[in-house]
Amino acid sequence: MADKSDPNFYTTPYAITKTVRRDPYWAIDSKNPANDQSGKIIIITGASSGIGAAAAKVWTEAHASGIVLAARRIAAIDSLIEKLQPINPGTKFLSVKVDIVNEDDVKNLFQVVQKEFGRPADVLLNNAGLLEDGFIGETEPSAWWRGIETNLKGLYQMTHHYIQSQPSPSQPVGTIISVSSGIAPTDMVSPAFKLYALDHVDLTGMLALYLAQERADYLRGGMVAVNWDVEELEEYIRKRSWKESC
Repeated sequence: MADKSDPNFYTTPYAITKTVRRDPYWAIDSKNPANDQSGKIIIITGASSGIGAAAAKVWTEAHASGIVLAARRIAAIDSLIEKLQPINPGTKFLSVKVDIVNEDDVKNLFQVVQKEFGRPADVLLNNAGLLEDGFIGETEPSAWWRGIETNLKGLYQMTHHYIQSQPSPSQPVGTIISVSSGIAPTDMVSPAFKLYALDHVDLTGMLALYLAQERADYLRGGMVAVNWDVEELEEYIRKRSWKESC
């Protein structure tokens, strides 16, 4: 019963920082001037709800110049844009209907970005994903395979075509951030998935905001849990760099 009684059952054992975050904090807050994203363009997949919608709000508050919302439910992202535009009238929003499993949809997305902004996006937030919660004997093979296609093929296609959208694909620039549930690396197979709800949905959006900045380059090519405290991580890097220079 530990997974139901202890809210940190799946968090604390895997944390590498003393502080475990559940809610937004100033270091990654979208209202912190240090996180201003003026001049930046971001593409968010799975943007119609949940983390994707929260990330769109975060980047709007951070004054991003362009936010491209990609999802299968075009009406939902159009409705979201209506809510976000008053937050920052200077942000240009695009809604693009995309099923990331469909390669033609993915190609079209990057063509639209190039046409509307005249250049590739600075950041790609791979957030679209699918989780079939059920036993093998109860889950139809087609539903299971749809999850594989979305979470693997879809992610690959988005990343591939983002790189191909660059002026020089062999030397791409920009930042790719991929959201994962963390189930695989932590063996978290309990049916108590409701524990995800303990984290404020804006926390992931704000962490993505942080990861897109130069000061987070020490994390490029790696992974970070949304609950880890970035100030502690930065302090560790500073101390390690100081020791290596001595």
